[in-house]
Amino acid sequence: MPTCFRCQRSSKSETADAVCDKYKRIFSLRNDPANGLRGLLDIMGSTPSVLLRHEVAYALGQMGDEAAVPHLRAWLEDAAEDPIVRHEAAEALGAIGSPAAIAVLREYCGHEEEILRESCWVALMWLEE
Repeated sequence: MPTCFRCQRSSKSETADAVCDKYKRIFSLRNDPANGLRGLLDIMGSTPSVLLRHEVAYALGQMGDEAAVPHLRAWLEDAAEDPIVRHEAAEALGAIGSPAAIAVLREYCGHEEEILRESCWVALMWLEE
């Protein structure tokens, strides 16, 4: 089976097949309430791929598991993390929408980095609609 273009370009230190396998696993774990959070966090901690880390944050938001909030907050706070992963962590917090997630989003609405500030602001706007 040919490897998808998106997976080929997503990481220089993982093979395209490994990235595509993890990509598929992310969306399988998203639908697994018993093992999803732990499995997604394992992928987050084991991949250098920005694409995959972004997709993990996205999947956590879709799961809506409040237990993900401290992890998403940590990624949002991590200045060494890629901005698109931090942006997706903010959106995931908005998707979860718990009081703890909302508190993080409000805190970051005044952040000096525009992408974080605007991502948090937009996530809060979605919650108000």
